[in-house]
Amino acid sequence: MAPPMTGRPLKHQLQTDRERQFYKEWQKVGKTYLHKELSSRAQKGDKELVDLIVNILVQERHENLDARHYYALMLGNCCAERGSAQIIEELLEGMHKNEVPADSDIFHAALKVLAIHPDYLLRQRVLSLLEQYWFPLSLDGWQYLVVGLCRDRQYELALAKFQEMRDLAFAPEPWLLHFLITSFLSISAFPEALSMLQLRNQYAEPISSTIWATALSSAAVDFNYPVVDYVWRHAVSSRYLNPSSGSCTAVLAVAARYGDYRLATDVIRVLGQRNSAILTQHYESLYESYLAAYDLHTALSVLSIMTSTPTPLTESGASALFQYLLKEPNRPELALRILKKHRATDKPVSIVVVNTILDVLGHFNALPTALDHYGRLKRLVPEGPTTSTFNALLRGCYKSAAKDTAMFLAAEMRELKVKPDSLTYDRLILVCCKGKFEVDIDDGYKYWEEMRARGWWPRFGTVFQLVQGLTRERNRRVWTVLQENARRGEDSLVMRKWVNENWPRSGRELDTGDVVGDGEESDDEMNDDKEVLKNEEGKQKNSDRARGRGGKATSEEEFKQWNPLM
Repeated sequence: MAPPMTGRPLKHQLQTDRERQFYKEWQKVGKTYLHKELSSRAQKGDKELVDLIVNILVQERHENLDARHYYALMLGNCCAERGSAQIIEELLEGMHKNEVPADSDIFHAALKVLAIHPDYLLRQRVLSLLEQYWFPLSLDGWQYLVVGLCRDRQYELALAKFQEMRDLAFAPEPWLLHFLITSFLSISAFPEALSMLQLRNQYAEPISSTIWATALSSAAVDFNYPVVDYVWRHAVSSRYLNPSSGSCTAVLAVAARYGDYRLATDVIRVLGQRNSAILTQHYESLYESYLAAYDLHTALSVLSIMTSTPTPLTESGASALFQYLLKEPNRPELALRILKKHRATDKPVSIVVVNTILDVLGHFNALPTALDHYGRLKRLVPEGPTTSTFNALLRGCYKSAAKDTAMFLAAEMRELKVKPDSLTYDRLILVCCKGKFEVDIDDGYKYWEEMRARGWWPRFGTVFQLVQGLTRERNRRVWTVLQENARRGEDSLVMRKWVNENWPRSGRELDTGDVVGDGEESDDEMNDDKEVLKNEEGKQKNSDRARGRGGKATSEEEFKQWNPLM
């Protein structure tokens, strides 16, 4: 119901039961009471009843619209649901039309409404009117202006006006600082949010725990260390704020990234005090924070503690340790010396940590050193090696082209009854493909067959190396690998093209789209004519069952005796 109402009697224009109820009550009171009620309802932003009172005063009590009425009507638009900037514009036009003199309170009321219902152009018009009438902005006016600019997402201009307000010796009220803190946090403007937080913390009135918690969680999610550190020192360490477990986990991640092990340790303290379960991710973030601070000894101590928990370190959780050890060649040996000291003091040692160190040694082409430490592995870890242990050593064998060592490790796995996985076979194939002799690539093919029989499939690069090795040896079994690769839906066009360009032969080139037999023949039996190969496909399949390495008649039983994994 927008004032002023004309036409029908006012009581017939009422639309809600609430209006009818108050209209009936206010028929019995005088103007003085109605003006007090008008002022009270306007301050509360009760637009519905403000409009009703003004209409009663104007239509039934025959008052002329003056500045008091317009002031109340403007404040009533502070209602978030019923108010609007458009109504403010209409009221200003009405004042001008009715020649009602404006005062500073009316313009400040308009700024307050525009802080709730932003309208940049109308706000500028109000500011121009203030300047035109030589009305200075009060503290409330400055605050409404800053809030309105933030609501318009003009944050830089809002900051400039905020600083201008402070330069005029206006001290911002706590509610404005709270608004600015949450506004800047919402757009990840953490330096500005921290500045407002520090300013607010100078006030005698304490900051609400909601503001502290919002700042902590927002900054931790975005890995903003300065805000996290400030909130933790001023709110959490003082026991004023008890952060949630989710926030603690996020803060641990921040501490791990920036190497603040003191912060990480304090987070673990907070979690321990509430009897919360210390999870794997908490321990991982803690040891990562020590690594970021170059404290390898304490990081390994954390991992030692973690070994005794129900959630020990996993292979994926050791990635931070792997990256740390990989940066300098002397770090793996240093880590092993620390682990030996742990073992001497009866501290448990994680096999995952040892595997990671062996893997790093393989990256540094220090296979002899890695094998030497493998020989003394049980002194560190009584449980003995795992599949990952051998996979790490096999990586070193590949980088060092040490096939004999790889075959020894394969035999060792069988002896210790350590079951291989797909990565084990993958790396055995790679080691064989790096050999210099025909028998090496044949061994790689046999591992490929055994891997396929177990339902596994090597990585694309491994298959490509196997194809390249078979091609260099003119081994017809390369077509078996290509056909099986195509049957699995893998893209083998690149491989086929490479084979076509590098096959050592004198006949015409084989088209990359040809499908040939998957059998194996001796070098004297090879025929590059694709038609002959297609016609003899069935014959080649039968011969494949009876032939061994490189087309030589080697029985499957002999290969089983040689292959330690079978």
